Amino acid sequence: MTADQHERPAWIPEALYPFESHYVEIDGATVHYVDEGGGPPLLLLHGNPTWSFLYRDIIIGLRDRYRCIAPDHPGFGLSRAAPGYGYTPTSRWYPGEIIEDAHLLPIPAAVGSGSYRLVVGLYDLATVTPLPVAQTGQPPAQRALLTTLESR
Repeated sequence: MTADQHERPAWIPEALYPFESHYVEIDGATVHYVDEGGGPPLLLLHGNPTWSFLYRDIIIGLRDRYRCIAPDHPGFGLSRAAPGYGYTPTSRWYPGEIIEDAHLLPIPAAVGSGSYRLVVGLYDLATVTPLPVAQTGQPPAQRALLTTLESR
């Protein structure tokens, strides 16, 4: 589905959210996303109850170096949930339950074999400067280590 099939709501000022809207139909939901810039992809996933508007300043600050992709989860922002969606995080999680979020992370062949660290960081929306991240048992740093990957 294209942006011209969806009108930008009047409550979203173009000056604050100057991005072309993209849409895709997934399992009965109309999912809106922003896809701006060029370079390595940077996927920006919002939490609950926000939407891609949260990342507007980050996208503007990084789109000259990265392809910034920011989807709105079904039922949030400019996305529409499928009928009967009814998702809330707490309706599906149980105390002590471990949620595995498995994704394929392709590493280009040009990178070569070796050990690589997968890290995350937080950034000030106004200045795009790194914010301290705290991990259990570690002093605050600009990023947090998620895991180490081995490429062969």
